[in-house]
Amino acid sequence: MRTVAVLLGALILAGCAMGSSEPIVFSGTLEDQLGQPVPGAEVILEAHDNRDVPAGVAPPAVFTAVTKSGADGQFEFRFFPPEELVSAAAPNGGLVNFSAAAVLPGQPTVWTFNLVREIGLEGWADTATPIRWRPSP
Repeated sequence: MRTVAVLLGALILAGCAMGSSEPIVFSGTLEDQLGQPVPGAEVILEAHDNRDVPAGVAPPAVFTAVTKSGADGQFEFRFFPPEELVSAAAPNGGLVNFSAAAVLPGQPTVWTFNLVREIGLEGWADTATPIRWRPSP
């Protein structure tokens, strides 16, 4: 299952690179603590199914996609909701819980962010808002 999610994520990213017309799910600009853009960071977006998960236990990821920030620190994930997200969101009122993390290879700085998106009958029911993303303290 994880292999399928990673493969799907790779296919999604290939579509992003070609100027896809798919909707933006999560986008923004990575910045350092001084507000300068951070290029070349790996950005990981995961969707979690947190139903029936005991306290203190990490919820399982049902979807994963990976990209890198550009020379200007910008990144984006574009895709229509795949079936595994639709299935996970259905019993949760159409909501998908995402976590995102960004790391620079060989450096201790980590960016983390959590977001919720809503899936409707025609795809994403809400609007993605780009973020300025600074590292977690």
